Amino acid sequence: MAAALVVWPTIQGNARDDANDKDEKKKEAAEAAVEAGQPLKLSPGVTYYGPSWYVSETSYGTDQLNGQPFKQDGGDAVPSWAWLRKNWIPLATTGTAVTVESQYKVTVVVQALELRDVNCTLPLPRGTLLQPPTIGDGGEVATPVSMGMRVDSLRPITRTAEGSKLGGPYTRQVALNKGDAREVNITFTAEKRACSFQARLVVNSKGKQYRLRLPATWKDGKPDSYTFTVAPPRKPYKSHYVVGDGNMLVAVPETDIKWKDGNPAYTGNGELSYW
Repeated sequence: MAAALVVWPTIQGNARDDANDKDEKKKEAAEAAVEAGQPLKLSPGVTYYGPSWYVSETSYGTDQLNGQPFKQDGGDAVPSWAWLRKNWIPLATTGTAVTVESQYKVTVVVQALELRDVNCTLPLPRGTLLQPPTIGDGGEVATPVSMGMRVDSLRPITRTAEGSKLGGPYTRQVALNKGDAREVNITFTAEKRACSFQARLVVNSKGKQYRLRLPATWKDGKPDSYTFTVAPPRKPYKSHYVVGDGNMLVAVPETDIKWKDGNPAYTGNGELSYW
């Protein structure tokens, strides 16, 4: 009987050691899986508010859209955000914002952008120009990393960006240690041709380059599509619309749309007539 009392604690101790070994092996396997995966985890950012103007190759006359409510709950029966995203192209500039979180034990360096599957076409969109409602400010956030590309240039390179304006070549490198997170605000522009394309974020870690596919749209926090579109800021357009009071699509005279550096601005008095 006494011998059994001596052996029992030893058996319990061995069982605890086995359980601890299994837990440690599971932890090591999970860490190895992370290290073997992508160096950055991507999630939706908050600092990109979308373009201020859209265009459509279709000329929508006043009998088609004018005076209809701009619903935000989807549906194609009347103009809505879902309808806009499906049928219209961002004018002059598009982009996205992503939050990147480092997954590796070693440093990950964010370096540049890369384009894939670029398809640019002529003729230029000459249909209807639309200015949707402005999107509100997202509040105070840490200063994001900003970069961009002109999609229809002969040799697109990564450039500095401030809003929709692109500057000189992007030479900054952003280093992230494990668990570090940073928002990246990305702008794509076009000047002469309408383009569809996909994009990658180029990062470096462990002496290797990685190319992470950038979502163009998100749904419920997950990538919804990877194809961006952008149209050049060229006129004339056959019809013009703005969103007036009560979120109605309203046609305005061409004289109320002023162009500067290829970009439109509504300069009317705001007293829009629903005709």
